[in-house]
Amino acid sequence: MGILGDFAKGFVAGMIDDMNQTDQRAINNELMCKIYTSIIKHISMADGQVQTQELSFFENFVDIMFKNDGSFLDWSGINQKTIDSIRQNVRETWRYPLSITEIKQYTRGDSTRKLDLFEIACIVTASDSSLEKGELPFLKALSKEFSISAIDRDTILKNYGLV
Repeated sequence: MGILGDFAKGFVAGMIDDMNQTDQRAINNELMCKIYTSIIKHISMADGQVQTQELSFFENFVDIMFKNDGSFLDWSGINQKTIDSIRQNVRETWRYPLSITEIKQYTRGDSTRKLDLFEIACIVTASDSSLEKGELPFLKALSKEFSISAIDRDTILKNYGLV
């Protein structure tokens, strides 16, 4: 999950002005977790149903998102009750993910953030070593929604063996 952790840290760092503000960091960590969860859910549902491998990927991802070692997101100074509440909210987001339009709003028009989120969708797709019906059309539609060029889209898809 190293590359996903790098994306998350960069994404969260770009959202706040002062990483020392614990409350703001908790809010932004929760938002990042919800965005990632929503992307994972959307790509998991692209073929009409969540596969066992995709659900397993999500469960592992939740464990990694909430590690308190700073390897993914910085939870230091945030009390455990707040972290547990955020974890529950993330699980609820799995049931009711943010829409692609909502996710797009959080990118604030930043093309790097859009590319990062598109790449995360590709990582999830490639994680089960099979391309299911509906996943490639979804990825192409997502790249269009995020205004990602065909060249960048195809390069990322190729990097993960999806074309």
